[in-house]
Amino acid sequence: KPEMSSSETEAMMMQFRESRGVLFAVAGGKLAEGVDYCNGEIRCAVVVGLPIEHKSLEQEALIEYYDRLFGRGWDYAVIFPAVNKALQATGRGIRKESDKMVAVFMDRRYGSGSCRKCLPRGFEAVQSTEPWLHFKAFFEGFTC
Repeated sequence: KPEMSSSETEAMMMQFRESRGVLFAVAGGKLAEGVDYCNGEIRCAVVVGLPIEHKSLEQEALIEYYDRLFGRGWDYAVIFPAVNKALQATGRGIRKESDKMVAVFMDRRYGSGSCRKCLPRGFEAVQSTEPWLHFKAFFEGFTC
């Protein structure tokens, strides 16, 4: 099904808030960019992969334009918007200064190169085959 109706989205959000379970969303979609989660509703956001747009004529034109302008068309037209979309999705759970959550980016590209340059200052990128060891202490004391 391509997209949920407003009533379906509302019902799913009510069920999620009551159950405090797991919510899956698509980066760039309504639940990843259009809903604010507060009061600890989201404790961990996991972004799997880099949400790169499907190639289009517009995107190809942007790549060419930024290549001519800056010599970095792929970065400006593809990588930077994709990282921004991932940050938007993880930022849904941090709406005020007191909010805390873990953001996991499951793609090596976030830790280096152009992707790394897009992440906020102080953002700690750790490559690991056992990521839970890095944020285990964060979740101690939480109850469902």
